[in-house]
Formats: sequence, structure tokens, C-alpha cells
Amino acid sequence: AIKKRPERDFKIEFVTEKDYEDFALTRHDLIRVQPKYHQVTVRCPKEAIPSLLDALKGKDVKFMTEVPFTLATYFNERQQRKKQEAK
Repeated sequence: AIKKRPERDFKIEFVTEKDYEDFALTRHDLIRVQPKYHQVTVRCPKEAIPSLLDALKGKDVKFMTEVPFTLATYFNERQQRKKQEAK
């Protein structure tokens, strides 16, 4: 995994659809949504992690895990950006 990134990616799964929707509709930093599983992946600056945890207070969270950022992830995202810029 790549260390010392200014951002962290977190995968969060909610127990209820209501908590999933409430959280997902208020976030602009979602990089992946999986409604079928009530899951979101959020990209969050390191200094904003406490506010992310505050946003999860009162929600029924099944799990939250940090997604490792690897060299493969970096190149995949870079390739996707180039494809979008070419359109």
C-alpha cells in the first residue's frame, strides 16, 4: 500500500437502507456506491476523518474499513481520468 497519502478511502456498510440513503445523499466525496449491499466508499482527507466519524454517529453501521491504496489503484484511477478527459 502507498503510505503518507493526504487522503484515505473507507468502505462503509450500513445495516438499514434508510441509514445508507441518509448518509449517501449527504456526501459529495463518494467514489463508489453499492445500493444492493448498502455500501459506500468515501474518499476523505486525513484531517476530515473526525467529521466523517461524526457523520456516522447515530447510524447503524455494519462495518467500516480502510481500503488500501495500492500502486495498481493509482494507475487504474489515472487511466480512468485520461479516458474521461479524452471524451
